Amino acid sequence: MHWPAAILEVIQDSIAAARDGRPTALAVEGEPGFGKSTLLRAAEQWLGGFHVLRAFGEQNAQDDRFQLLYEWRALADDAPPPRHTLQAVRLLARVADRLQLTGPVSLVLDDLQWIDPESVEVLTALIRRAAGDRLLVLAAHLPLGRRHPAWRQLAGDVVRLDGLDREGAAALVAALDPAASPAFAEQLRVHTGGSPLYLRALLQEHSARELAALAARDELPAPADLAAAVEARLADLEPDAARLLRALAVLGDAWADLPTAAAAGGVREAGPAVTILRDQGLLGLDQAAAVPRIRTSHAVIRAAVYEVIPAAARRQLHQAAAARVTDPGARLRHRLAAAPGPDDGLAADIDQFAGQLHDQARFGEAARFRRL
Repeated sequence: MHWPAAILEVIQDSIAAARDGRPTALAVEGEPGFGKSTLLRAAEQWLGGFHVLRAFGEQNAQDDRFQLLYEWRALADDAPPPRHTLQAVRLLARVADRLQLTGPVSLVLDDLQWIDPESVEVLTALIRRAAGDRLLVLAAHLPLGRRHPAWRQLAGDVVRLDGLDREGAAALVAALDPAASPAFAEQLRVHTGGSPLYLRALLQEHSARELAALAARDELPAPADLAAAVEARLADLEPDAARLLRALAVLGDAWADLPTAAAAGGVREAGPAVTILRDQGLLGLDQAAAVPRIRTSHAVIRAAVYEVIPAAARRQLHQAAAARVTDPGARLRHRLAAAPGPDDGLAADIDQFAGQLHDQARFGEAARFRRL
C-alpha cells in the first residue's frame, strides 16, 4: 500500500526519537480493515538494530491478566501473576533493560483494544519511568472509546487511518480491474468506508460487472471473511447489543433515531447496548440531534450483519421497521423485504408510489421503484 507522506514522517520521527534515547509511544488508530496491521508491518522494516517484541490482542483473551508479561518472558508460564502494578512494571522493565544493553527496544502491539487492562497499565507505567531509555512502543487499535484510559492519555502521537480518498480508491480499483470506471470506484469507496482491505476483497470475490449491478440496486455485499467475522462477533455480544445491531442492519445506512431502532429490534436496554457497540467500533452515535441517532460504523459492516441474519428473523425485523419508519419509500421497501411471497396489494402500492415520484420529476427514484 501507498501511505501518505505525513503518516510515514510521523512514524520515522518516532523511531528516530527512540534511537536517541527519548522513549516514544505511537498509536495507529482506525476502523477494521483500514490497514493498521499492514502499516505496523511496514514500520517494522525501519526498525533495523532494534530488539522487537511483538504481541497480538485477541478478543476472547481479554480476561487473561498480565498477558504481555507472560508473552514477553517477564514471567514464566507457570508463575503466579504479580500482586500489584508496581511489581509487574519492575518485571517488564528487567526485560527491556536487558535488551537495551545491545540496542534500542521496540514493543509492537496489534489490536491493543483486546489486550487485558492490567497489561496495558503496566505498559504505560513502563514508558513513564523510561526517561533516557531507547524505547519505542508501536500500538495499533480500533477507536478505543472509554477503554484503556492510561494509554489514551500517554500516546503522544496518534496516526489515524481514515480510509482511502477518492483518488486512492480509483487507483486501487483500476489496478485490480482496469475496465472499472472512476464512478464505480467511488461507489465501492463509499460502501467500504475507504477500507483498502474490504475494497480489494470485494473485487476478488465478485466481478466489477456484478458489483455494478448490485450497486445500482443498493445491494452491495460484504466480503465473505468479514461476514464470517461479524457473525462470530454477533454470537459473543450481549443479547440487546446483538438485537440493536441487527435492527440497524435492516434499517439501512442512514441515521436512525435510537427509540425507533430499539423498538424495531425489541431492545430493552438501549443505552448499554449502544455503549457496547460503540466501544467495539460497530456503531456511530450522533448526540447533537434532539433525539440521539445511531447507525452502523459504515455500510460494509451493515451489509455483513444483514447477510448473516437468518431469513425468517430478517423478515420479522423488516416487518417491525415498516411499522415504525415514517418515510413512505422506506416503509414500502421494508414491506417488500418482509413479504414471504407475491403480494398484489403491495405491488399496487409500490406502483402508485413510483407514479407519484414520476409526477414530481424524480425519475431515477421512480424507475427504481418500478423495478421493485
